[in-house]
This record gives sequence, C-alpha cells and structure tokens, in this order.
Amino acid sequence: MQNSTSQKTELLADFGQVDVWIFDLDNTLYPQNLNLMVQMRTKTYDYICDLLKIDHADAAKHYQRYEAVYGTAFNGLIAEHRIDPHGFLTYVHDIDHSLVMPDLKLADAIRSLPGKRVIYT
Repeated sequence: MQNSTSQKTELLADFGQVDVWIFDLDNTLYPQNLNLMVQMRTKTYDYICDLLKIDHADAAKHYQRYEAVYGTAFNGLIAEHRIDPHGFLTYVHDIDHSLVMPDLKLADAIRSLPGKRVIYT
C-alpha cells in the first residue's frame, strides 16, 4: 500500500508532460454558492435596462436571446449595440467580492503543478 506522499509524487509525474494549466475562475476556483455570477447577471440586466430603456423582465429576455444567439450576453451587446466592451466589463465586474476567502490548500495545490498556470474569467 502506498502512502499519500508517494501517490502525490506519482500523480505529479503523470502530469509532467503538461506545459500549461488553464483554470476558469468563475464557479470553479471559488464556491458557486457565493453567487458572484448572480451579482454579475443582475449588473448585466441593469446595464441592458439602462441601454435599452426597458425593465428587468425585458432585460432578462434580451439576455437569454443574446446567450442563445451569440453565446454570451456580452457578445450580443457588442454585435447588436456596439457597446464599449471595457466599460461594460468594468461595470459588470464591480461586485461584492468580500465573500471570497483565500483557500491556501487550493493555492498550494495549484502552485505545485508543473508548467505554467493561467487563471482566467
């Protein structure tokens, strides 16, 4: 029977050929129950309301259509309304991050991976 240290060493050896690790930050590297995506969706609805002078119910319909047609509401807003992407992203990502707590165990695990590590959102 192997101990956990030798199992970890073998596992890392299996990943030795990996040059780059790409992690999606959203609902992956922090718990989904923090509802950060809900905050951003609400901000997107607000943005759509202001842009199109409509209420939240109609904004939600536009949001869903943009996602269905363009993959994301962001892409739909750019394609159909030529919004400033930087202004939109600044507005939508201005949310309460205070619930996100450091996870030192996760940070150590990611740090221990061989190769380059990229976290995107």
